[in-house]
Amino acid sequence: MAIRSDQVHSVSNLPVSENANSLATVESVKNYEAIMVSLLDSADQHKVIAHLNNVPPLEVGDQILVVATVQGMVVTGRIRQQSESAVDGLTYKDGKLNLRAGKSIKIQSGPAFIELSASGKIKVDGKSIYSISEGRHRIQGGTIELN
Repeated sequence: MAIRSDQVHSVSNLPVSENANSLATVESVKNYEAIMVSLLDSADQHKVIAHLNNVPPLEVGDQILVVATVQGMVVTGRIRQQSESAVDGLTYKDGKLNLRAGKSIKIQSGPAFIELSASGKIKVDGKSIYSISEGRHRIQGGTIELN
């Protein structure tokens, strides 16, 4: 989506006071961070200068909360969609550490990774993979392929 210069406004043209929280829509992203947003009920686009540390990866169309500053917009959070779970994240209960995510969880170091997806797929990719068991070591599936 091309942005015309007459659509980009400085913070001084915002219909909010400095440091006021406003709802906005992500109009463009780079590396999963918003770079341009429009306030709700407005077609005017505003430049984003920063994101708070806890803001999740963003996509075009996400609803977000922003703070207007003299320098530009700061994204403070993403509004959860109704279809999203409110409990995604890290919890600790009854001696168990639970990590939940709506789409997938990926643990990566260098090129090696383990990824769990919401569709039920588990990917393990590494130069060498070791699996050790003192008892029975079971591999079970509809079809099992070995080389």
